[in-house]
This record gives sequence, structure tokens and C-alpha cells, in this order.
Amino acid sequence: EINEDEIKKNAKWIADNLKDFGAVYVQIDDGWQGRGHGSGDNRDWETIDRRFPSGMDKIANFIKELGLKPGIWLAPHGQSNDEVVKRWKNVFLLKPDGTSASETWEGKYLIDPSTEESHKYLKNLFKKLSDWGYEYFKIDGQPIVLREYRDKLKFMKNPGEPETLYRKTLESIREAIGNERYLLGWRRGAFP
Repeated sequence: EINEDEIKKNAKWIADNLKDFGAVYVQIDDGWQGRGHGSGDNRDWETIDRRFPSGMDKIANFIKELGLKPGIWLAPHGQSNDEVVKRWKNVFLLKPDGTSASETWEGKYLIDPSTEESHKYLKNLFKKLSDWGYEYFKIDGQPIVLREYRDKLKFMKNPGEPETLYRKTLESIREAIGNERYLLGWRRGAFP
């Protein structure tokens, strides 16, 4: 239930009380993104939740004005917005009938790591977040992603070794954010 005012209060408190001790980052966690609520329903990285009326770029700027670095949480391999999936052809794992081949905590849809379009999608997403001013990116649920890639090879356009394909998605993210920004991969559950 995070919201813009709560983020600003926390950022101000960190700046006033912890910056002198080395605190650098203020991370906005799950809840900034729109559509749906919880457990994969709200994995829409194009819609900002109404609890953030000023926009994510303004919050990043507020955090920077305090002398801190803005961070943002997301599960970028997933997506829950049907319109995004329709617009980005060849990006998501789909069954022959066009329905999702992977609906998990990551979202209603999962990126197909084997297509060039998927890497373009990821680069576009992280370029947008970088342009908003974010300097720290916490990506979540990565064991789920890797497990799904192992289990859903038959739905990939160009199947290959799942770990290699996954690592290529991370390389695309790194390329989009550059070497100066921080990328944190977060584990949810254990690797099988």
C-alpha cells in the first residue's frame, strides 16, 4: 500500500537521519505500477498506479534533490497488460491459440527470451526507467523466470539453453541502464 507521500516522507527521513552514515539509495518497492492488485495481476510497467499522481520521474527527482539516489523495484520478465502484449509482437511466451503459456507471480505473461523483439522490449522498458531518473533497479522473482524458461521451452520461438537465454535478458537490461547504474537481482524462492 505504498504511495507517493509515504515515499517522500521516508526519503526525507533517510536524508535527515542516515545520509551522513552512508545511506545512498531510496528504493520504491512493489505497488508503484498500475492495473490489478497483487500476485501477478499488477505487473503492468506502462501504467502508474493512481497513488503516484505526480509521476515516477517527479519522485525520482525529489529523491535526488535530497542528495540520494532513486531506486525502483520491478519484475521485468512478466507483464499483465493484454494491450502491451498485443502491441509487442513476438515478445511473450504464447500458446498456439494466442493465450499465455506462463501465468505466474511474475505476471499473466512471461517474456520469450529467445527473440530479438524481447530484448528490444526490455531495453525500451529500462531506458524509460533510466530516463525517469532511476539509478538502482531491483528485479524480483528471477528463480520463477528461470524455472519457467526450463519448463516452457516448447513455447519459445527459438529454443535454446534456458540459463544462457536468461543471461542474455540481463545483458539487454545492463546495456539499457549502462554501467554506472546498479542492478540487483532478487531471489524469490530457491533455484530448483
